Amino acid sequence: MASLVLEHENGALSTLNASYASASEHYLMNIYGKEASAYYDLHQGLRFLKRGAARSSPVACEKNDAIRDELEEFAAAVRGEGRPEMDGERGTASLAVIRAGIESARAGRRVEVAEILSRG
Repeated sequence: MASLVLEHENGALSTLNASYASASEHYLMNIYGKEASAYYDLHQGLRFLKRGAARSSPVACEKNDAIRDELEEFAAAVRGEGRPEMDGERGTASLAVIRAGIESARAGRRVEVAEILSRG
């Protein structure tokens, strides 16, 4: 299990929690906002709940195969027919967020992503 509290450049705070302790494959994601929230799970799909509404509403989404999509993107990039979504710089920045979270937990202090990136 992992939990991060993130402070964004605009001052907004968010949390990211991940857990792999499950008896089955039950993936879900909840995004909570002041005016609306979004919920996703494999069984009910994507739902949207606006402040004051009695229940959430489904959001139509095209079905996809994420692994196939990633493989097709990779193959196109190898053939020179496109660019991957994630380049080295963006990948490094993404990993720096995770490393900052780990270091923050170990050191018991706030760790800036820029601090991690400055170390190379």
